[in-house]
Amino acid sequence: MGHAPIDATVQNLLQAREQFVRFLIPRMRSREAAEDLVQASLLKVLQSQARPRDSESSVAWFYQLLRNALVDHIRAHHAEARALERHGGEEELVDDPELERVACACIQALLPTLKETEAEVLQAVDLGGETPGAFAARKGVTANAMTVRLHRARKSLREKVERTCRTCAAHGCLDCRCGKAAAGS
Repeated sequence: MGHAPIDATVQNLLQAREQFVRFLIPRMRSREAAEDLVQASLLKVLQSQARPRDSESSVAWFYQLLRNALVDHIRAHHAEARALERHGGEEELVDDPELERVACACIQALLPTLKETEAEVLQAVDLGGETPGAFAARKGVTANAMTVRLHRARKSLREKVERTCRTCAAHGCLDCRCGKAAAGS
């Protein structure tokens, strides 16, 4: 299977890649974060049919895309910081290995019963520790789209836990005996 030739717009963008990274570094305070944002934006261009009218204006066009992506990144970062601030006390519960083992046993049993995309995002973000932004970039979607997917996946899982675990779900799964029920749902 052959690859499609790279069009002039993409070629121009690839040649200016380092220029884009240098533009973002002071705004993101990290070369790695700047490279990730440029990479995710380039991937979006490759996956999209959207192109400027002529390839010569492609660099200016891409700078505008980068500015928009940067604004989205900053908004997501601020929203994440606010959420962590609001739910700061909940972090302590996750550090309890026994509670984490019990909760993960229920969740692991229910993951295969979810849609594949829901299970994948929960596995990567909630169980694997990957940030939603990094997972979004890896999947080639916006951070906002990934936040929506993650919310929907968590809602689906919560509904499954409530249907399957019943009493355990209402009382915190501290003495969970629903593993057999989870496997059968």
